[in-house]
Amino acid sequence: VGKEGNSLMHRIFPIPAKLTFGFLAHSLSGYVLRGFGVLAAAVALMATPQQSVGQGSSGLLETGQVSAGGKQVRYQIRRLPVNTFPNLPASVASALTARGCLIPQTYGAHGPENVIHGSFERVGEIDWAVLCSSGGRVSLLVFLASGSPNTPLVLQAVEEASRLQQDEATGQLGFDWGIDTATPKQVHDGEAGMTRRPPAQDHDCIADSTLDRAPTYRCLQGGKWVAIDTQ
Repeated sequence: VGKEGNSLMHRIFPIPAKLTFGFLAHSLSGYVLRGFGVLAAAVALMATPQQSVGQGSSGLLETGQVSAGGKQVRYQIRRLPVNTFPNLPASVASALTARGCLIPQTYGAHGPENVIHGSFERVGEIDWAVLCSSGGRVSLLVFLASGSPNTPLVLQAVEEASRLQQDEATGQLGFDWGIDTATPKQVHDGEAGMTRRPPAQDHDCIADSTLDRAPTYRCLQGGKWVAIDTQ
């Protein structure tokens, strides 16, 4: 699987058909996951940052508090600059820099992540996908080889505070959104439990994941992006 950042494969919820996604090394129990799911949902609905402390003026480390369930809960979001990913094409790196992008890291990250590449449109071409944090929002950007790097596709954009989840190791909230490259076989295996399992495709997809859940596959089919939910 081609990727620039550290793979999420060893940390995301395992899929029955041999996907290599796994729990975080400090695997959360089912009861804790349900509790954290409720907390994450409350944060998504009620999160209003009360304070933020940057690391200098770079914005690489943000800490503060959000209101969840009537309580103030601490959070921390780590981000990396674009130049942390030297294999990014210069044109893509320039476009990200022009947008003011930093690359958010999940709270369980073991290395740089959330910058990936694969053949998302057709076999033989190299496309890129990036999570871009800018101005309090996170966007999933796709740079296709057939398109201009100045006009990437925006597959999803949300408030960054809506993607916070409790980290069992620290007790505070952290960023929970990760992307990875998924091969045709991995996508097809992930569809094994579907009532009407579609045929395998011939190019890669984007595995869009929350840390404690099975991924949603975002695939370009017939010129349109389709979300395949395997949960």
